[in-house]
Amino acid sequence: MKIGYLILAHKSPNQLKRLVNRLYVSDSVIYIHLDKKTKELDFYEALADKKDVKFIKNNIVANWGGFSLVEATLIGLREMLKNHKDIEYISLLSGLDYPIKSNRYIADYFKKRRGKEFIHFDPFPTKELQDGGMDRIEYYYDYDNNIMRKDKYELEMKAMGVKRKFIKGLKPYHGSQWWSLTRQCLEYVLDYIDNNKEIINFYRYTRFSDEQIFQTVIMNSGFSKNVINNNLRYIDWSNINKKTLHWIDNPPHPKILTASDYNLLIKSRHLFARKFEEEVDRNILDKIDTFL
Repeated sequence: MKIGYLILAHKSPNQLKRLVNRLYVSDSVIYIHLDKKTKELDFYEALADKKDVKFIKNNIVANWGGFSLVEATLIGLREMLKNHKDIEYISLLSGLDYPIKSNRYIADYFKKRRGKEFIHFDPFPTKELQDGGMDRIEYYYDYDNNIMRKDKYELEMKAMGVKRKFIKGLKPYHGSQWWSLTRQCLEYVLDYIDNNKEIINFYRYTRFSDEQIFQTVIMNSGFSKNVINNNLRYIDWSNINKKTLHWIDNPPHPKILTASDYNLLIKSRHLFARKFEEEVDRNILDKIDTFL
């Protein structure tokens, strides 16, 4: 089974190299989108010996929370699917992720579940988010505009008492940015987006569109019957302080995993985990490598 990995990277070239080395086998395809804000040469040099690993040609500046993350993902998917007709699954990873199962285990996992889509989803309004998360779709945001406050439009719209209307005929969903999806499903998503421009126009000015657009397209399609509501990622959000949480001034980020999390990781049924940072604790990656 040919498995593809699309990696969104923005820091730590040596850690990215380590991730690539762990995923690199003869029947895997690895493409990397480098945030244009990075020192790209450092990444090219780190992976110079991996001739089969491809860097996305038309990479862009990718901003946390912005539609640019969706654009980076779509650019990568188009390039991968065009160049590799035999890919059956693609997993979206960040450069700070790491597998916690072997390549053989991952391949066997997808083989046994051929045709299933692995993506976390929840319809709006959701109990997972404050006030059901409706602010994400009821107000305009521009997280890719670095010269203004990200919630400027939200504050103005609330002052005027106006809200956005969602796309007619669709039910909105949200979930984790990270997923593992079949080629057929991803081809459908790309085709749908190409032929329904209003979905791009809507999500371009939405808060965290990268956590919504794939869920919304897929769960409003025939592929919804194949979806397993699981993104196969171990992510620890226990460090979030709801009292101090603020989407602009103090946004949430998952806990950086360390050696103290090792036992939970190796016992997990998930395939991947995030996030790791070598400068915080490289020992955890050493222990995972030894285990694998």
